[in-house]
Amino acid sequence: MKFRLMVLVTLLFAGGVQAQNNANGLLKKVLDKMTAYKNFEADFSYKMDNKDMNIHEKKVGLIYVMGKKYRIETKEATIISDGKTQWNLYPDSKSGTINDVDTTDLLSGSPDKILSKYLRYKAKYERVKDGNKNQDELIVLTDKKEQTYKKIVVKVNAPKRLLKSFSLYSKDGNVYTITLSHLKPNQTFKQGLFTFDAAKFKGYDVEDMR
Repeated sequence: MKFRLMVLVTLLFAGGVQAQNNANGLLKKVLDKMTAYKNFEADFSYKMDNKDMNIHEKKVGLIYVMGKKYRIETKEATIISDGKTQWNLYPDSKSGTINDVDTTDLLSGSPDKILSKYLRYKAKYERVKDGNKNQDELIVLTDKKEQTYKKIVVKVNAPKRLLKSFSLYSKDGNVYTITLSHLKPNQTFKQGLFTFDAAKFKGYDVEDMR
């Protein structure tokens, strides 16, 4: 009986380790594929939910990424970064700010750069609740040393090695979700896409916060 029990425990443990390694490996393959692109553009949505406080915010728009450079366009704002400086421009108030890119902000940067920070975290699979018709996988990332987030849940299309969404579960109850769709890699971007051109934002009061 003891022998059988030990064999069972060994098999279960081995299976758990294999699943964890596969989850880490799949996420790395997805991010390696994204970083191998010369650039990409995609439709995206950003949500912030807090059930306890009944807060539900959502923004949709376009994102363009090339290396460390990115541009995000929504109805509420245009965010431009050349990799070092970030311009935040708000059409409703015709105002804006200029900041250095905050490399310590866990939500700063393009999706692949954000998730690359978590490759060292413990990863495991979680069942997809929609029937998994699209062969999606949920990967849950956790780290006991993490002080801000309880977990990060990443949805990927496993066969295509395609990032679909990721959610950061903050310990303060906020859940931040970024979803990508219609991703188009290796595009021909117009010149100046990742730099601020004051002529295109005439009448804006842009404050330099650096």
